Amino acid sequence: MEQEVSFVLCEYRFVLRESLIRHSVPDDITDYDEDYDPDLQDDEEEESDESKNKDTDIEEDEVHDLKKDAAVNMPPKKNSVSPKPSASKKKVADAARDDVMSKLSRMSVSAVPTPPSVCLDFKFPFSTYKATEEQMVRIYIELVGCQLPDDFLKHAKVLPGGMKFSVLIGAPRMMFEEGFIKARMGIDWNPSSATAVAFNEQVVQPVRKMFPGNSDSIDGNPMIINLEEQCIEGNVAILNGDWRVRRTPKVERQKQYLRGWTFRLEAVRRNLSRVP
Repeated sequence: MEQEVSFVLCEYRFVLRESLIRHSVPDDITDYDEDYDPDLQDDEEEESDESKNKDTDIEEDEVHDLKKDAAVNMPPKKNSVSPKPSASKKKVADAARDDVMSKLSRMSVSAVPTPPSVCLDFKFPFSTYKATEEQMVRIYIELVGCQLPDDFLKHAKVLPGGMKFSVLIGAPRMMFEEGFIKARMGIDWNPSSATAVAFNEQVVQPVRKMFPGNSDSIDGNPMIINLEEQCIEGNVAILNGDWRVRRTPKVERQKQYLRGWTFRLEAVRRNLSRVP
């Protein structure tokens, strides 16, 4: 009997010991560690409590001191000044401008819209040459025109870029009026004839619609002459002259002449002689 009581007591002690060990180990430790020290665990818990009790709030005076230190230690701001263009950039800009002017000089002049059965443009034979006069290079253009009043010459100028010359001569309005076809037909004139009706429908009416007015001339598209030498832009000097063409029939016993124009252009390049 005593042996059984002793056995039961031993078993009870064992169970009690196991129970104490199991409840003293933290929940997150699943495997029992023989080196586990409950006193060390208590020290860690005390340190954690002390850290929680520390004052982590920043007072207003501390914030002021931090801002003051930052202002002292902060490097000065650099003034944003746009750099001046260098000489190389200026050369690039000049080259770009010259390229634009070159392209502009090669552009064709926008055409004046006209009826499909009408052309208002004059094209004349011409010659061109250059000479050095008074240390200046001058380009001459000799143009053989037709016998028209001087005010029919609308403009004679060098276009932007200096490499094209434009001359515009107005077309006589009377060519597109009924009186023109009437004078040509003479005694055969009949306003109801097919020729007169066609001329009126296809020439007279479209021109009157597109170019209203009573001026003596109508401006068409200018004649463009390409230049080999760059010239000063703008209007040029004009010299007039009339030339008799051999074997030209007389009109009302009068000799017939052709109007000629000489245009003098000034080159950009100058031929300066070296002073000894």
